[in-house]
Amino acid sequence: MKAAHNMEQPALPDPIEIATNTTNRSNRAYITEQEVKAAEESKRIEREAQAAAEQRFREENEERLLELKRQELEAEERSVALRQRTLDSEVKAEEERKRIEREAQAAVEQRFREENEDRLLELKRQELEAEERSVALRWRALDSEDNRCVICYDRPINACPVPCGHLNCCMVCLTATMDRGCPICRQKIDKIVNVFG
Repeated sequence: MKAAHNMEQPALPDPIEIATNTTNRSNRAYITEQEVKAAEESKRIEREAQAAAEQRFREENEERLLELKRQELEAEERSVALRQRTLDSEVKAEEERKRIEREAQAAVEQRFREENEDRLLELKRQELEAEERSVALRWRALDSEDNRCVICYDRPINACPVPCGHLNCCMVCLTATMDRGCPICRQKIDKIVNVFG
């Protein structure tokens, strides 16, 4: 039994070694914990930096967008002003065209009136000349030997029925037969004019 007892007994661990191992494990755990904290802090800082960069990017983009919007509004204002000037020019051109048309129309009408007045004056002149010739012919007829009333064949022709104007009767006969009309054309007599009184 002593022999069995002499069997080699397992060696007891060295307390210093155990303490060292425990310290090492503890140090390693502490280092690992520090590394984890450092890594988390690093990630947090990266996230904050990323968030700050994104915020700056958004702000810069918003500023750029605002600047673009401002430029678009300015361009639109210039375009509206240009369109307004164009419309004003078109309206003025249309008003000027209408004014010129009115003046041209007035000038044409004035020329037409003047030409018509000239024509009317010429027609009046021709009518007067024809009337003068007619009067001259009547005078010659009255001065001839045939200057006798066509009703009584005795008295000279001295009465003119209006409106027909036939010189062929004396005042006495024409007055007596006035209700029958002109003895030549039978037209109604409105009045009798004493021609050579």
